[in-house]
Amino acid sequence: MDGTKDPAQVHQDEVDALRAKVAQLEHERDTQRDKKLAFKVQATRLGDALRACRELALEKGLDLRGVGVVEEKAASEAISEDTDAADTSKENGNSSKATPALTALRAEAEKHGWLIQPKIVELHEQLGHGATADIYRGQWHGLDVAVKCLRPTCFGENMEGVDVFVREVEVLSKQRHPYVLKLYATVLSPPEHAWIITEYLAKGTLMQWLHGTKKREWKRIIPLPPLIQRLQIATEISIGMQPSNIFLDENLHVRIADFSFSRYKLSDKEVYTGETGTYLYMAPEVMRHDYYDEKCDIYSFAIMLCELVTGHPPYIDDYMTPVQIACGVADGSLRPTITEDVKPPLKSLITKSWDQIPSKRPTFAEITATLKIATNEAIQKAANPEPVEQSSIRHVHAAGEQIHDFFSGFLGKNHTITTPPSS
Repeated sequence: MDGTKDPAQVHQDEVDALRAKVAQLEHERDTQRDKKLAFKVQATRLGDALRACRELALEKGLDLRGVGVVEEKAASEAISEDTDAADTSKENGNSSKATPALTALRAEAEKHGWLIQPKIVELHEQLGHGATADIYRGQWHGLDVAVKCLRPTCFGENMEGVDVFVREVEVLSKQRHPYVLKLYATVLSPPEHAWIITEYLAKGTLMQWLHGTKKREWKRIIPLPPLIQRLQIATEISIGMQPSNIFLDENLHVRIADFSFSRYKLSDKEVYTGETGTYLYMAPEVMRHDYYDEKCDIYSFAIMLCELVTGHPPYIDDYMTPVQIACGVADGSLRPTITEDVKPPLKSLITKSWDQIPSKRPTFAEITATLKIATNEAIQKAANPEPVEQSSIRHVHAAGEQIHDFFSGFLGKNHTITTPPSS
């Protein structure tokens, strides 16, 4: 043996190396494709959120003339590419935008009876709009429903938008939970008819409840109780938790909606990539496009909890542009302001939950335990016979009563919290 390799083996090694390189490049291509889609969707959401924040600021009497104009224009222009050509689809479902995932979903929907034609749904007034869709009140078989209509421009020339739409419908169709918005039917003919028909909740969103025109003052502390049920879902899916994704029924019970960027968790080690949720509630690791797990929802919950107990939208008093906020959150130098009237245990819970390092954030089980202690303390203080201002009694009692509801479904029938009678 002279130590030289067999030519056939050398050739095989070269082929294996090339195959490995091809696989690596394909993986990088897929990653970049996912990031491109996330960037495009996030750009629209940034622009939409900026406009909403500016409108809210103007309602509060703040002069923001000229602030954020450049960013808003950039966000609008960032999604204009590749969205000019939207093919016209036919109502019979033979859409030119069909992908294997859409074809499979259409077959599943037809099999189980929730694939319908758009002509049997009556659209009425517009309830709201987002970066990619408009929501209308509709009627379907005499029932009031909410109809989310994705805009044709969401789908562009490629199939990425179709697969995002498919993913949202898939996640929503698999949820059977009292605090997840009920899916009734779908129209699966993108780009012209990509509709999601769900139950209609007359009270609107948590965002509207918190920051609408009606004055609620001390009632702003209401955390809209059954939202805690979201904690049970947290080990299965990760979504962008934010007030605009939380809907309220007549009894102020909640439903979680908008699973546009959800992914099922397949194992404890699975991580997610892509951007979910509006940037105001987005975890730093998501901002940086790092890998992330369910702890990103802990962060979002902390931002929302801060908003619930203070009554103020995140960063409303910072006078910063979306880009500045995103950079501050990503590098750990910026968080929403916690007002002085927030009690230390709750303040500590919020700050721990939005820690820059995901592994340092508590679990939802730990959050539940902490809030349960806070509930009991609030109830004890409300029952304390020591003379205190009547307004304080009402405030604490309201807190205890509402947090009790907050946990009622989560704790079950064998674990109840008793609140004192109203005076």
